[in-house]
Amino acid sequence: MIPNFGDSGHKTIRIFISSTFSDLQREREVLVRSVFPRLRRDFADRSVEIIDVDLRWGLPEDLSETGKVIEICLGEVLRCRPFFMGILGKRHGYVPNEYEIGRVGGGLENYLDRDDVEGMSITEMEIRTGLNPRFGRTLYSFHMKDKEDDEKRLFDLKTELEAMGGTYYRDIHDFEEQAYSMLHAQIDGECPRMELPYGDPGYPSHLAILNERTARYIRLSSHDGLADLIEGNGYVHIRGDKGSGKTSLMAHLIGEIGVGRDRTVFFHFSGIGEDSMIMDTICDRLRRFMEFHLGPVDITSDSPDSMLKELIGMWPHDRELYLFLDATEKVHTSHNLDLELYELACNNPSLHVVCSSTASVTDREPSASEYHLTSLGSRDKTVLLESYLGRYGKTLSPANMTKLVSNAFIDSPLNLIAVCDLLRVYGDYDTFNSYIDRIVSISDLSELLDAIVENLEGALTGINMDPGAITDILDLVAFSYRGVRERDIGGMLGVNAITRVMVLQAFESFITNVDGHLRVDHDLMLDCMVGRGRPREGAVRSRMIGYHAGSDDVDSHVELAYQYGAVRDFEGLADLVTRREVYRALDSEDHNLLIRSFNHLRSDNDLLVRGLKRDLEITDLPTLCPILVESGCFRTCMEIVPEDLSVLGSSKYAVLNAVARSEYKLGLDGFVRACDTYRGIIDEYRSEFPDDELGPADYILKYAISADSCGRVDEAIRSYEYLNGLYRARGIDNYHSSWVSGNLASCYLAVGRLDDSRPMYEYALDVRRRLYGEKSPEVAWEYCYYWTYLAKIGQISKAKDVSWKAVDVYSRTYGENSVECAWSLVNHANSLTFEESYDEARTIQSRSIELNDSVLPEEQRPHSYSLTSYNNRALIDSLKGSFDEGEFLRIAGYKNDRNGPGHPYCANTYICLGSLVPDAERGVSYYEEAFGILEGCSFANGPDSLFVELCIAVRRGSGPECLHDILGRYDPGYADIPDIAFLVDCINGVVEGRHPKVLVSHNNGSELLCFPSELFNRMDRR
Repeated sequence: MIPNFGDSGHKTIRIFISSTFSDLQREREVLVRSVFPRLRRDFADRSVEIIDVDLRWGLPEDLSETGKVIEICLGEVLRCRPFFMGILGKRHGYVPNEYEIGRVGGGLENYLDRDDVEGMSITEMEIRTGLNPRFGRTLYSFHMKDKEDDEKRLFDLKTELEAMGGTYYRDIHDFEEQAYSMLHAQIDGECPRMELPYGDPGYPSHLAILNERTARYIRLSSHDGLADLIEGNGYVHIRGDKGSGKTSLMAHLIGEIGVGRDRTVFFHFSGIGEDSMIMDTICDRLRRFMEFHLGPVDITSDSPDSMLKELIGMWPHDRELYLFLDATEKVHTSHNLDLELYELACNNPSLHVVCSSTASVTDREPSASEYHLTSLGSRDKTVLLESYLGRYGKTLSPANMTKLVSNAFIDSPLNLIAVCDLLRVYGDYDTFNSYIDRIVSISDLSELLDAIVENLEGALTGINMDPGAITDILDLVAFSYRGVRERDIGGMLGVNAITRVMVLQAFESFITNVDGHLRVDHDLMLDCMVGRGRPREGAVRSRMIGYHAGSDDVDSHVELAYQYGAVRDFEGLADLVTRREVYRALDSEDHNLLIRSFNHLRSDNDLLVRGLKRDLEITDLPTLCPILVESGCFRTCMEIVPEDLSVLGSSKYAVLNAVARSEYKLGLDGFVRACDTYRGIIDEYRSEFPDDELGPADYILKYAISADSCGRVDEAIRSYEYLNGLYRARGIDNYHSSWVSGNLASCYLAVGRLDDSRPMYEYALDVRRRLYGEKSPEVAWEYCYYWTYLAKIGQISKAKDVSWKAVDVYSRTYGENSVECAWSLVNHANSLTFEESYDEARTIQSRSIELNDSVLPEEQRPHSYSLTSYNNRALIDSLKGSFDEGEFLRIAGYKNDRNGPGHPYCANTYICLGSLVPDAERGVSYYEEAFGILEGCSFANGPDSLFVELCIAVRRGSGPECLHDILGRYDPGYADIPDIAFLVDCINGVVEGRHPKVLVSHNNGSELLCFPSELFNRMDRR
C-alpha cells in the first residue's frame, strides 16, 4: 500500500465562487490567478486537488433561457459542497422574473427552502443554496465591500452574512489575504498533514507530483486495461515523446493499483529536481522503503548501479511489489536502466516493474510489454478538453471546440493542458471568442509563451507597472539551479510585489513552486524558456552571482556553486567551496552539486589545496576526503591529510581509506602505495578491534585488489583466500562473496593453478545467476573472466560460447555501442582468432577500439581498454603476414603512459615482439624486457614467466636438458615431460606465422596446452 497516499485517499476539493460579474471582475482574477495557485502549492503533498469553480465564462452559449443558467449555477453550488465562497460588492445582481424562475428544471424548491424568491438575484440564490442545511454542513466564507449606500435588499443580505462571520475588505490586497487565510484554514482542517512514511525526506516532493499529475490525468479509452496489463506482467514499459502524458499516466496507474488495496508500491519521479536523477538518491529512497517493509538490510554493493539491483533483488518472491520509475532516461547512469529492471522482474515472479521513458528499452526490443503513447487524435483531444474544463464547470461552444481540436499544436497533452490553463485563467465573457482565435494561431510552445507575455505586458502597462520585468523574471527562473525564490526575484530585479505576483500567476502552467523555489519542471517548457533567454544568459548569470555572493544563506551557496561552474569562474568557485562552512553546508544540502564543483576544480590542485588548508580542521577530514575522491581530486586528498590522525579515533579509517583510493587511481606506483596503505589500515584495525573479524573485511578486499593490480599476486591470493574462508564459514552468500571468489579464481589462473581456479569461477557464476538472473550484466561480467580460464585450458568452443553470451547480454542491456559491450567483444574476437577466423576477428577488434575510444576526448586516446584490442589486432595482422614492429612499440608506449612503466600489461606486448621479430637476438631482448616486468610484479612463478624463459632458451638454441631444468624449476611435474621437441616446435611455430603466444601450464602432471587450434588437435592426437 502507498503510505500517506493510500491511507488518506486522494481528495478533490471544489470551491464555488459566487459574485456578480461586472463589478467584481478584479476579485475573481485575484482568486484564480493568485489565491488558488498559492493554495495548490501549500497542499500539494497532502493528496488534495483544489479546483476553483468560477463561472465568469464557460456556460453553454446556446442557453437562451435564464432558467437554464440558474439551474446550472445552483447545480455547481451543490457539486462543490461543503465549500462555498461569496463575494458581495455594490450590486445585488440580476433578478430573474417569474417566467425565468419557472423554467428552472424541477423548480427552485430543489435548491431553496423558502417560497419567497421575489426580488432575489441569481447571486443571492447561489448563496441561499450554499447555506441550505438540507444539504449538510457548509464551509463558507463571505467577503464584502462596505454597506454604505447599498439598496435595502443588498444591505439586509450583507447584514445577515455579517452575523454569520462574513468580513469586509478595504481594497483588493486586503481581499486577497482574507480569502487566502480563510480557505487555507478550511482546507487544512479537512486535509490534515500526515506523518511521512519510512523517514524519506524526498517523499513530499514525489507525492506532490503524484497528486498534481493524478489531478490532471484524464482517462482515454486507449488506456483501458493498462492496470490489468501491469498486474499480469512482471515488466511494463510506457514509452512516448516529451509532453505525451507519460508522467500523468504513471501517476494515475500508481493510484489505480495502490489506493484502497493491500498493495506494496514504491514510486519515484525522475526530473523533479537535480537529486531525483541521481542513482544515489533513488537507492537511498529505496533502501528506506525496504527497511520499512523488511527490517534492516545488509548492502554490500559500493556502487549505486549495483546497489539498486541488490536492493530490488532482496524483495521476497512470495510478496508482491509494484515498482514505478518515471523518466528513467533522465537517471544519471551509463547502464540501460530499463532493461536491467526488466531482467530483475523476470527473475522475481512477485515483482511488477513499470518504467516510462522517451525511448525503447533497447534497439532490439526484448519480450517485454510496451505501451506506446502517440499523438492525440481529434476524439482524444475533444475528450480531454471537455473533461479538463468540465472539472472547473466550464464548457466550450461547438464552434470553439472545433477551432481548438483542429490546431495541431495541442496534439500532445502537455500543450493541450497549457492551453486550457491559459483559457481558464485569462478568459472572460466579453473577449473570450477573440481570445480563442489568438490561441488557435499558436503553433509551438514559444508562441504560447509569447502570447502570455503579450497578454501580461498589456495588463502591466494598464496599471503603470514595468512590462520589461516579465522577461527578467523568466530569465532568472530559467537559468537558476533549483529554482529561484520569490523574495530573491525582488532583491535582484527591484520589481514590486504586485508585478512579481502577476508574472508568476500568469506563467502558472510553466512555473511551479518546489520547496519554496520557483522552477520549470518540464523539459520542453524549460528548453523553450532557456532558448528565449539565451542572448541574455551571461548577464543573467552574472546578476545572480552578484546577488548571492554576499550572502551566508545555504540556498545562496547552492546557487553560487552552480553559477560559478556554469560561467567557468573556477577561482570564484574554489574560494566558495573551500570555505569550511560552505562545503559542509553544501554537503548536507546538495552533495551531488558539491561533487560537481570539486570535479570542476580538480585540474588546479594547488588552488584547491591552498583553499582547503586555509581553515581546514582535522575533524573535517572524514567527510571531506571521500568527497574529494568521489570528485576525482585524488592528489588533493593525499596532500591535505597530515601524518598524525590519532585524534580522529575510529573515523581515521575513513580518511585512510580515501587516501588509499586516491593512490589507487594514480597508476602502478599508486597501486603499490595503496596496497601498503591498506595493509597498515588492516593491521591497526585488528590491533584495536581484535574480535571484529568482519570489520576489516572491506579493507582486506581493497588491499587484495591493489596487490593484484600491481602484480603482488601471492599477497592478493592470501587475502582473497582469507575472505573466502571467512564468508563461507559465516554462510555469507552474496555479491561480495562472488566478487571475492571470482577475483581469487583469476589470481589462481595467473599463477597456473588451473584446478583451483575452476570451482571459484563456477561458484561466482552460480551466486550471480541466483542473485540477478542469467541475463544480468553481473553474470556477463563473470563470463568475461571465466572466458580466460576456458581459453587457457584449451576449451575454445566453450570459451567462444561464453564470450558470445557476454556480448549478447551487454549489447541488450547497455546497447551495442557501450564500453561494456566493447570489452566482451575483445574476448569473442580472441575466440575467433583461435579458430583462425582472422578477418572477422580483426573487424571485431577494430569495433572494440572504436567503442572504447568514443568515451574519451581525442587527446586522451587510446582508452586503456583499447590497448588490448590494438595489441590483438596487430597480432592478427602478423598472423596474416603483416608483422609491424613499430606498431607494437607504439602500443608498448601507450601502455607505459596509461598504466605506468613496469605494469604487467606492458609485458604482453614485449612477449609478442619477442615471438614475432625475425632477429633472434632482438627477440631475446624483448623477452628479457617482459621477464623483468613480470619478475618485478611478483609474476616470476607464473605461466607467463615460464613461457618467456622457455622462449629465451629456444631462441638462443638451448637443448632439451636446459628446457627440462627450466620446467623443473617451475614445477617438478614438468621436468618429466618427454616431448620437449613438441614444445620447441610450438615456440618456433610462432615465428613461422602461427599464434605468437604459447601458453604453457601444468594439467594433470603431463600435458602441455598450446594455442592455436591446430596445436590442440595435435595434442589431442598424442
